[in-house]
Amino acid sequence: NTAGALLAGQLLKRITLRKVGNLAVTILSGSVVLHLALSQLSPNLQVFWMSVCLYLLVFGMILPTSMASALEPAAEMPAFAASLFGACTMIAGFMGALMASRLYDGDHSAISYTMACFGGGAVLVLILGRLRDWSGL
Repeated sequence: NTAGALLAGQLLKRITLRKVGNLAVTILSGSVVLHLALSQLSPNLQVFWMSVCLYLLVFGMILPTSMASALEPAAEMPAFAASLFGACTMIAGFMGALMASRLYDGDHSAISYTMACFGGGAVLVLILGRLRDWSGL
C-alpha cells in the first residue's frame, strides 16, 4: 500500500489526479481478471504472492487518489467527508474479511475470489461514476 501511495505521488507530478486514478483502476481491472483466474487454478506461492502484491500496490494508488477526489466537492465539510470515506473503507474491509473467512476451504482460492469481487466492485464504481459524469446528472 505504501509503495502504491508513493507511486501515485510521483505520477501526480506529471499527470492529473483523474488520470492517475484511471490508470490505477485500469491496472486493477487486470488484477481482477488475474485473481479470478487464480481462484480457479493452483498457482505456486510466488505467483500467488506477486498477484497479491500487485493488487495491494494498485489499491495503495487508488485509496489516496480517490480520497482526494472525494474531498474536492466537499469543501465546506471536509472532516465529515473524510470520516465517511474512512467508515466506508472500514466497512468494506470487514465485509472482505467476512467473505474470505466464509469461503475459506484450506487453500488460496477464497483470498483470490474475494480480491476479485472487491476489486471488480471498485472498477464498477468508477465506471458508474464516469457514466454519471458523462450524462450530466
